[in-house]
Amino acid sequence: MRVLSLFSGGGLGDYGLELAGMEIIGQVEIDDYCQKILKLRWPNVEKWKDIREVQIHEIINKIHKQIDIISGGFPCQDLSYAGKGA
Repeated sequence: MRVLSLFSGGGLGDYGLELAGMEIIGQVEIDDYCQKILKLRWPNVEKWKDIREVQIHEIINKIHKQIDIISGGFPCQDLSYAGKGA
């Protein structure tokens, strides 16, 4: 199964999907630090920064692979104990 990962964060969800035998074919993450981690862990996977600015046809044209699953990590900074806890 080929996965397009949205709100990828540092890639822990993507790592779990890979351990389950899936292939990460694209990642979307706005945080600069997380982008650096993703580039280290998945150097050959296409990446986009802002979900609000990317179009699905742009992703499909760039990765040239069928997308089987679109996964999304919930942006939880405002709810997390590690964040500011809105």
